[in-house]
Amino acid sequence: MSAPEPSSALPHLDETAAATSRYLEALTVLTDEDMRAPSLLPGWSRGHVVTHVARNADGLRNLLVWARTGVETPQYPSWEQRNRDIDSGAGRPHAALLADSRASAERFLDEVANVTGDQWAVPATPPPTGPRTSSG
Repeated sequence: MSAPEPSSALPHLDETAAATSRYLEALTVLTDEDMRAPSLLPGWSRGHVVTHVARNADGLRNLLVWARTGVETPQYPSWEQRNRDIDSGAGRPHAALLADSRASAERFLDEVANVTGDQWAVPATPPPTGPRTSSG
């Protein structure tokens, strides 16, 4: 039995792309001050949340690369590095956060387009359970 094609493996890909576009558009109206404001997540600014979404897109892209190439490419090098990346990216200006968000979304969607046939059935292991929150 062959692996499902992307259209059946990812039946909501069009919805994901549309939601991503809406998310990126919503970010355009924010300001530097908005990005520094607290989010609804304790200890996280909006900049933390935006950076987290971008790094998560990159992490999911890594898993797709792993499935496509067979080369082990963990979602994150470690939970500690993930947290450092979020913390270090959170304080950037709005323009940098928006550019990073656009670029990470594009990298993810480009990699989705590169995965074909049996590659959709390749298991990729997410990082082990560990600390998942940034110190903010």
